[in-house]
Amino acid sequence: MGRRILAMLICVALILGVYHSPSINVHASNDINEEEADIDLSLEDEGLWEEIEAEPTAVPSATPTEIVEEPVELVSEETEAAEEVSEEEVSDEETSDEETLVEEALVEEVLPEEEVKEETPTPAPLSENKQIGDLNICIDAPEGVFPAGTYAVITEITSAGVISSIEDAVASQLSDSQTITNIRAFDITMYDASGNEVQPDTDKGVVNVSIKNINTIEAITNPDKDMEVFHVDDSLNGANAVDTTVLAGEVCFEAEHFSPYAVVSIEDNQKDPVNNVIEPQALIKAITLGIVNKDNTVTPLSSSGINKIALGDKIRVTYEFNEPMVINAVRGSYGMGDGYHVMKGENYALPDLPEELRTSSGYSIDVKSKKMLGQIIIDANGKSELKIDDTFIDQEIATNISAFVDLSLNLSKEVNGNKDSYELTLGGQKYNIKVADFMPQPPKVTKEASSYDEATGEVTWTVTVKNDAKPIEYKDGLSFKDTFSKGQSYVKDSLKVVGGSSITPDSASDSSISWKYKDNTANKETKFEYKTLVDFHELTYKENTSGSTPTQISNNISVNAPATDDYEKLSLTAKAEKTVSKTMKNW
Repeated sequence: MGRRILAMLICVALILGVYHSPSINVHASNDINEEEADIDLSLEDEGLWEEIEAEPTAVPSATPTEIVEEPVELVSEETEAAEEVSEEEVSDEETSDEETLVEEALVEEVLPEEEVKEETPTPAPLSENKQIGDLNICIDAPEGVFPAGTYAVITEITSAGVISSIEDAVASQLSDSQTITNIRAFDITMYDASGNEVQPDTDKGVVNVSIKNINTIEAITNPDKDMEVFHVDDSLNGANAVDTTVLAGEVCFEAEHFSPYAVVSIEDNQKDPVNNVIEPQALIKAITLGIVNKDNTVTPLSSSGINKIALGDKIRVTYEFNEPMVINAVRGSYGMGDGYHVMKGENYALPDLPEELRTSSGYSIDVKSKKMLGQIIIDANGKSELKIDDTFIDQEIATNISAFVDLSLNLSKEVNGNKDSYELTLGGQKYNIKVADFMPQPPKVTKEASSYDEATGEVTWTVTVKNDAKPIEYKDGLSFKDTFSKGQSYVKDSLKVVGGSSITPDSASDSSISWKYKDNTANKETKFEYKTLVDFHELTYKENTSGSTPTQISNNISVNAPATDDYEKLSLTAKAEKTVSKTMKNW
């Protein structure tokens, strides 16, 4: 716009110069078109134009009297065209700049600064890494799949009832030749930044889940075994397999919806049904443990309570096998009907023996039904196998199959005495035991007649209580009661702790004395001392003879404490005797 005004001013100046100057150089620019210029620049006097071209142009000075002559500048048509294009571009740029400024001003008027809305930031990619027990679970998703701030909460499902429901749901998706050998299930839930449960927007990308440090050796090396991941619905009634990739120590899958997922180990027995017994528990119906009594009966261990076992106890391990067991003489001859199929001369895994029952030499146990079927071989590491006898010729079916072995705890007080509680796990069953020899022990109580004074007729009795190095801590202490034999009575105020203070008895009579005392200090030895008076007249009146008559007297001490949750009632006794005499006169 500024250039257009300038051009118009130049034109006016030229016109005025034509009429007022003796000689004028006129350069009319083509960028002034008819629409923009309202001034008519045509000169009728052609002679005037010829004069301008022929003679040097005179430029008027600042004063009317001075005339400066300069050569006439000739402009070609090409130059004029170039200048015209340049000026049009500049004019267009200025127009564009001015229009932009106007638009910006309008925007500022229409949309004040406080009303301009900011765009919502795009959520970042999600990457969650959780340590669940011995496993590492990673969840990765590209941006947009989850809202910003989304996080995962993962728990392993261990409830036997829930696992059983998941197993049923998965089993319904398998063929008749496939069996489930192991299941590990996880509840994966995603929450947004506000703590609301969210599901992935799968239109924005794929959610990858990786479970690391999981045992995949058999799935990789054994063609009859596989691992698959199943998505389980919230009701636990349905399960669908998802695309699964099994790597060394890792299982990967894509998740479209989050709820429980189960990693399932599967065995396919389609190709060789004779070898369908692989898992250690497959052949076992039950394994029970019990204590062998002196009469050779067996008291079963409890799977719910605490079992107290001494180092010298015999523990009987009894194996009961599923039936019928089909023994095949020739591989490929499978077809005798349903049952548990084994081959002669081959070994089949059984549950390992717990460390507390192992020995360095291992064990060999005969397995019988109507005839010898084989042996259970247990090595020093507790690895157990059933070896089928290799003498079978025909196919046979065996029932009522069992075997047992008597073991003892492979523990010692010197090495294991600081720990008294153990858990024996065998055949899927757990037994909580306490080793009696390692448990806190009750005190030992002894009694003696330490002295007798013939002159006074008094006998001094001493009761010694020795606590164990690992004593039972009796809450209310110990209760003592000493009962005297005939002809004795308690000497008042004679009860005391040796080297300590006197004790006031709870009760005292001519025939007994009772008191309580509490001291649970390890290895502490406490001696109690008191006196009884012997009544020789009562003891010897039937004799009615003069001289010294020896007489035997005794005391019986009992020490008691109530039972606790871990310990039985304490009931200890000790007896001491003393021969006393006194010279008597015939009455």
